[in-house]
Amino acid sequence: AGKTVSANVLTMADQAGIAASILQFPGSVSIVETAEADMDITVPVAGACGISAAPTTFNILSGDYPLVRPALASGVDSAGALTAEVFDFATSDVAQRLVAREGFFDTNAILQDASIKNTRLGGLLDASLNDAQRVAAGAMFQALFSADRLSTTMIGGATSGPEGAWNRAALLDLVATIGLPENQGREVLFVGLGQSTEGSEAAIVASTTAAADIAAAFEALAGDALSAGGNSVSSFGFGDVAQTTCVDGQVAAADYARVEVWLR
Repeated sequence: AGKTVSANVLTMADQAGIAASILQFPGSVSIVETAEADMDITVPVAGACGISAAPTTFNILSGDYPLVRPALASGVDSAGALTAEVFDFATSDVAQRLVAREGFFDTNAILQDASIKNTRLGGLLDASLNDAQRVAAGAMFQALFSADRLSTTMIGGATSGPEGAWNRAALLDLVATIGLPENQGREVLFVGLGQSTEGSEAAIVASTTAAADIAAAFEALAGDALSAGGNSVSSFGFGDVAQTTCVDGQVAAADYARVEVWLR
């Protein structure tokens, strides 16, 4: 286009040099891959609710790290089958191997560290809760105490619309994950969490509905895999109890929910 870079912008050819320069120039900002960042100066991010999230592989894959957001796409007219095929290929093992080879994370589901899960559930025991939250906290502790959380997390409860591509990719990967030998016979839990401008009771209803919608979509998609592996499916909604992040909803609405996936 015949344009030049501004004189006050410093450009470098390698990420290691960029990372080193950031340390030398106060106020400088740049972007490098996680592997090139100095983890000693990487700080967790906390939002309005005060929950701190570090840029770990699990938090990035699950969307729990607030500075990572799904790429959303929308159009005036129907995108057609080709768009779905493109997104489906992007989640395939073939495409993910190519992505991983370039230094990025692949999207394959991983398990959360048990100590982090225990800290989260343990926090329910001495938290300051209202009546609706107290009931939800008891049910959440009981349901998830013996379960393991996967990084698979759905944004909102919709399987179409702005969140559709992200959720579809997560569901396709989940089908492959439950097909692994170590996951056969296990129960797949869809756990809804979220907030509502109408309070905790409304948040519980919204999150329960979101989890049930995603669970139904998964059963329709993975019927053969569920039968072959002897897996069962359940859904729960716990509203604004034990959030993992302060990430806001992708779409402005009075109610917002995200759906985690657990195995027990």
